[in-house]
Amino acid sequence: MRNQISVKAVSLDASMKKGLPQGASLNPRLILAGKVFVQKNFLVSPPEEQMLEKGHAVLLMKRKPGTLPEAGELLETPVRLLGAPHSEGEAFLSFGDHESEIFEKRFGRKNVREFQIPSFDTIKSVSGVPLVLHKPHEKTCRFSVPVELVNRRWLDKIKKQGRLTVLATGAEMNSSFCILECTYDNKNQSLECSAMLSRDYGNTSIIENLERFSHDIQANLRNPPDIISADLHPSYNVSVLARRISEKLGIPKVSVQHHLAHAYSALASHGRVKKEFSAIVADGLGFGTDEKIWGGETFSGEARTGHLENHIQPGGDAATKEPWRMLFSILMKAAGEEIAAREVVNRGISEDEVSALKIQIDNRFNCPETSSCGRVLDAAACLLGLCRERTYEARPALLLESEAMKAVIREAKNGSIDYALNRTESVLSKKGILLKPVIKSENGKRILMTSPLFRFLLDNMGADRSFLALLVHYYIAQGMFEIVSFWGNENIFFTGGCAYNRIMASWLAGKGILLPRVSPGDGGIALGQAAAALFQDGKND
Repeated sequence: MRNQISVKAVSLDASMKKGLPQGASLNPRLILAGKVFVQKNFLVSPPEEQMLEKGHAVLLMKRKPGTLPEAGELLETPVRLLGAPHSEGEAFLSFGDHESEIFEKRFGRKNVREFQIPSFDTIKSVSGVPLVLHKPHEKTCRFSVPVELVNRRWLDKIKKQGRLTVLATGAEMNSSFCILECTYDNKNQSLECSAMLSRDYGNTSIIENLERFSHDIQANLRNPPDIISADLHPSYNVSVLARRISEKLGIPKVSVQHHLAHAYSALASHGRVKKEFSAIVADGLGFGTDEKIWGGETFSGEARTGHLENHIQPGGDAATKEPWRMLFSILMKAAGEEIAAREVVNRGISEDEVSALKIQIDNRFNCPETSSCGRVLDAAACLLGLCRERTYEARPALLLESEAMKAVIREAKNGSIDYALNRTESVLSKKGILLKPVIKSENGKRILMTSPLFRFLLDNMGADRSFLALLVHYYIAQGMFEIVSFWGNENIFFTGGCAYNRIMASWLAGKGILLPRVSPGDGGIALGQAAAALFQDGKND
């Protein structure tokens, strides 16, 4: 039985078609609405359109609370696969509580219900438009590793027994595991590796997901593992599982820093692990070697060469659910306490809440420092009035991207979206809202300062919001590109959850940056853990 998650949805059959928003299309497997439906040939690439037509995706339409999607409006939510319809003429739309109430009134309470779908059927999307779909499945990757890079202990072992098996347990969110089998190629003096990357099991802090995860590891292992590799964070359930397997089998355990594993995953997905490479890794969070929360990093090989400016993340995980917390923290540094408090209150947060947060920051209670790109995007979405709370995964960043895409589509007109994205600097300059990245050197690392970005946004709040949202993406992408280019490696990758972002990924790809061939998010991280384990000996684990 596949793992299940519960989704509130409204069931729409053919007889209800008249009740749909104008411009929507309903068939047994697919609902498209608004601008994506009207201009789908322009906004959806042929391979993606084929996936849609085969029933691999259903769009989740969402607007402001209490309103329904209208034709011609951009979609705001990620795309999720809801599975095959239960009967002919039936399809599903998933909504939040506010939208469910509206649909209950329009279609009747009996048509709004909870139903079960496989959790691994979630697909990632950069935003409502344009679509980038990644259908989760077990994926096999093959790559080679020069023997001079491999730890001598593992090299001797593989020569002795003819093969080496590495098990990697991935990350806590969007968890997947990887089983890596390596053999020695005497002719090319390399390890030839075949990696099976599993499907996405969702959040393994949920016990049911962890149990299925553990069961499927055992079902897929053909040989006992020689090494087990896991995330550096000691408290993740998948890390605890790795430690237990290590102790039970008496095999070495290797811990790999979260973002370095992202980098190795991108590298391995291109077929060959090399010593000389660089990477931009941007996501929500990962446990850093300095015990801070990382999330906007650059690497040259295994060396961390730069990152986004560190900011206090007041309330820890609470700040991921309430972006106004990060906004207040960043604005305190960028514009001072008084302006920070005013701006947050103007966005609907009570003065008492702001005062309590200020006390928390002053006392540094549960206030870790973070270089997270995701938290910067969250704060920018809040500042621009797009979102002050996260009601689903990555909502603030997705809304910010959707807003920025309005500016891109406006500039693209009848041309290419990628062409418009690559002209971002000239477009922003023409609008008078261009800010060059501010980069400082500190302790041998180059730091992209994000406080100046928020000061600039504050000073230009009268400008077109879509272009301000576009500036946020450009500033981060351009700044990280300048940092990673400073070290001069030819093989440069962009990965991490933010690599799902169409704007940053397309802009960096236009600069020659390589994108991973597996999931850039946590669903692909196990591949990187397995590859990185070949260079370490696990003595400290």
